[in-house]
Amino acid sequence: ILSEDGDTALMLCDSIITNKPIHTGSSSTYAYGSLRIWLNDNFYQTAFNGPQKHLINVSLIDETYNMNDKIFILTLEDVTNTAYGFASSATTNDSARLMVVSDYARATGTQMWSTSYGYWWLNTTHPSESSSYFCAYLAGKNGVANNYNVNGECYGVVPALQIRLNDSEYPVDDTGLAYKVNEDGTSCTITGVGSCTETEIVIPDEIDGKKVTGIGENAF
Repeated sequence: ILSEDGDTALMLCDSIITNKPIHTGSSSTYAYGSLRIWLNDNFYQTAFNGPQKHLINVSLIDETYNMNDKIFILTLEDVTNTAYGFASSATTNDSARLMVVSDYARATGTQMWSTSYGYWWLNTTHPSESSSYFCAYLAGKNGVANNYNVNGECYGVVPALQIRLNDSEYPVDDTGLAYKVNEDGTSCTITGVGSCTETEIVIPDEIDGKKVTGIGENAF
């Protein structure tokens, strides 16, 4: 856990889980990259069950690109935030930025700079001298941040997410679907799968006497 704010916690995985490029095309922007799509689709769908998904918040990652994601990677600003336990300088050796390479990530070819630790992507574009060489920052050797080509397939991924610590805001119905009561007090909106384990989800007409009037953004 990097931080807690009321009933919300910012969490960072404690190891490099796999290796992937930020983008397979001609752009250095994480917002349009294949890594972002993978994190919020394939990884999100397979790594978490219904109750766990219910606890994950949608986070505003970047106002410029209107990035609202459930799973994301940290920025250079994040890994130089002393409130999160990191050193304030990106060029300082920092043990907090060291990430162990998981067995799976070793097997898939993640580049390592020691027998235990590897390089992992950050969501921060690095200005490059050549317009044909698109770069982003990595946390690398000894925890020092550096820049590498976003097409690099050997660099690691360390997911981050925000979760709700208090789940009382979004109750669940008899099937486990999460919902919230609307401001009118007589209707409700489906907010997620909650603890529902059904493979085919049926949206009810009403929950606890309140008419279901909508499905929240990124509910499923």
